[in-house]
Amino acid sequence: MKIIIFFPIFNRGGLEEVAKLLIKFFLKKNLKLELITFKKIKYNFNSKNIKIFYPPQNLIKRSNLKKTIKCLNILVNRLKKNNPENTKILSLQNSILAIIFAKFFNYEIIIKNANPIKALFLSGNRLYNFFIFLMKIISYNFANKIIVNSEYNKKTLSRYIINKKKIYRIFNPVSLHKYKFRKKQNNILYVGRLVKEKGLETLIKAFNLISYKSYKLIIVGDGEHKKKLRRLVMRENLTKKVIFTGWKNNPKKYYLTSKIFILPSKFEAFGNSLIEAMHYQLSCIVSRNSGGPDEIMKFGKLGYLFKIDDTLDLKNKINFCIRNKSISNKKIVLAKKNLKRFSNKKSYSSYYKIIKNINSV
Repeated sequence: MKIIIFFPIFNRGGLEEVAKLLIKFFLKKNLKLELITFKKIKYNFNSKNIKIFYPPQNLIKRSNLKKTIKCLNILVNRLKKNNPENTKILSLQNSILAIIFAKFFNYEIIIKNANPIKALFLSGNRLYNFFIFLMKIISYNFANKIIVNSEYNKKTLSRYIINKKKIYRIFNPVSLHKYKFRKKQNNILYVGRLVKEKGLETLIKAFNLISYKSYKLIIVGDGEHKKKLRRLVMRENLTKKVIFTGWKNNPKKYYLTSKIFILPSKFEAFGNSLIEAMHYQLSCIVSRNSGGPDEIMKFGKLGYLFKIDDTLDLKNKINFCIRNKSISNKKIVLAKKNLKRFSNKKSYSSYYKIIKNINSV
């Protein structure tokens, strides 16, 4: 059996890590893979069973929409050359047109809906977003299977899918490495993309208000919002307190030397970095009703929740977390014990089972 993996915008972030881990697993299962993406990726999968297709790299500066269209052209070409009887499609991103072309050429397709459906209405042009929402709802009903990464995502999407049994919740696979403890410093940590929906303005403003001035804020990641965030740091006179590290393939040392992890997202598909923070035993503070983090945190039992975009609430949660070490330490221990829910083996086997039995419900 062959799988065509459609992942046009191979951005740095949690979904990229999910894609890499799934590809490695599928290759171990001796499945033949075709990966369609816009950017020539540098990962060496050490296998003859994978072929990577991408458009000419002189088009790299085009918009995400144009990049996706270029990748769709490649998808159509591959659908013409493959056989729908032994080839399945796994669309990890921008699935609307992928579904349309898959059905036109009589292929079975599994899609991953990473972000909660409400995320469409939190930013950007409302009219355009409403159009995308309608297109998603219509096209998703023609997909053979839909994979989501949280119960929240499943619940909100189920309202619009006729056959609700085709929606499966599978936690993201997250690679957790063994480590030796290092001395913790007074660091508050964020790991992820620097984009508007991550709510980093709220984090920076709240950090400026906390009572404990010995703390520093470490921001690990990169993205289109970086310059704006740097300007905010300068306006708040925090240049010596807020450190931008840029993107790090392995942010392990930052987890090991930090005490608190904060995920202030307006919406969050899952939260791979949150799982990593729990693994490295940081106190975790996340935004309430943002999607996956609520479920990961067991709605506050394993960490602290604050109201989305509420600077004062976040400031108070940080102060409480620092001030009440015994409570915070109990949550850390409990969070570590609860990581078994996110076993990579469970995630891999669930993906594999769905792909092998795509027509079953």
